[in-house]
Parts: sequence; C-alpha cells; structure tokens
Amino acid sequence: KGQTLEEISAIIKSITMKVEEKKDKLKPKIIALKETRRSFQELEHQYNEKKSRFDNVTKEINTEINELKIERKELEENWLMEESQYHEIVALKELAQIRLNEVKQEELWQAGEGELSPDFRCLADLYKSKLVKQENYAKQLRKKQKELKENENDDFQQRAMFSDLYHLLDVKAKTLSASSIEHQSSVAKDEIQMFGNAQILTI
Repeated sequence: KGQTLEEISAIIKSITMKVEEKKDKLKPKIIALKETRRSFQELEHQYNEKKSRFDNVTKEINTEINELKIERKELEENWLMEESQYHEIVALKELAQIRLNEVKQEELWQAGEGELSPDFRCLADLYKSKLVKQENYAKQLRKKQKELKENENDDFQQRAMFSDLYHLLDVKAKTLSASSIEHQSSVAKDEIQMFGNAQILTI
C-alpha cells in the first residue's frame, strides 16, 4: 500500500510537471492571443467608427446627388423653354422684317417708283379691286335672296293647290265604282276649259 501511494504521488508529480511545462510553453501564446484580442477590439472599434462616418458621408452624397438631379431637370426644362422662346422671337423678327419690307415696297409703288403688276399700281389698288368685287357679289346675293323670298309665297300657294287637288281626286276616285270612274273620266275631259294659257279643271 505504501508503495502504491508513492507510485501515485510520482505519477501526480509527473503530470503536474508536464502541465507546468505545457503552461510555460502556452504562456507566450496566451499572451500573444490576449494582445491579438486587444488589437482586434481596437481595430473593430476603429472600423465601426469609420463605417459610421462612411455611411453618413454616403447618405450626404446621395442626398446631394438627388438635389443635383432635380436642379439639372429644372435647368433642362428652363433651357428648352428659353430655346423655344428664342426660336419664336427669331421667327417673329423675320416676319416683322418681311412686313416692313412689304410696307417700304408699297410706299415706293404709291410714290410712282415701279408697280405691283400691269393691272394694279400697288397693293392698295389690288385690295380695293377685290373689295369692290366682293361688294358687288354681296349685292347680287342679297338681290337673289330678295327674289327668292318674294317668290316663296307664290310657290307655296301653288304647291298647296296641287296638293288639295290631288287629295280631292283621290277621294273622288275611291268613292266611285270602276264603271263610274271611266264615265267620270270622260266627263272630266269635257269639263277642262281653256282660260288663256292655263287649264282649269271643274270637279
């Protein structure tokens, strides 16, 4: 039993020595690991700070980009509008110049320097001629309208008389028999009397 305790004690010492040896060997690595952890924490802290700054800067840049896009769109719209106005002003200026040249040319024609055509000395004469033609045409139309209105009543009366005559003949034909229709037809021919250039039918 005493020998067994000595053996166990020796084994424990041996194990303890091996553990101490391994501790001694691991001690530098543990120290290095602690340093590495400390460095990692510092780097992680720096990373988080820089990432936060980066995110803030990115947000500001994106906001500025959106504002610039809006401003660019407004500038483009203003530019297009001003360009359109510019072309309109140029066209109006050219038109005004053409009108001015026409006025100057008209003044020269009226002053006797040249003529518009063999028939008209200047534009004023041409427009006066057209105005007279339009007035004459309007007079003819008014005259024609007056004649139509005057004849309207006569034409209406004639149409009414023929309509009444047709209605009476139709009623008479329906009330007569076939034989009496033939007899009446022959009698009707004898009843037609000549009055000037008009024929009068007696019913």
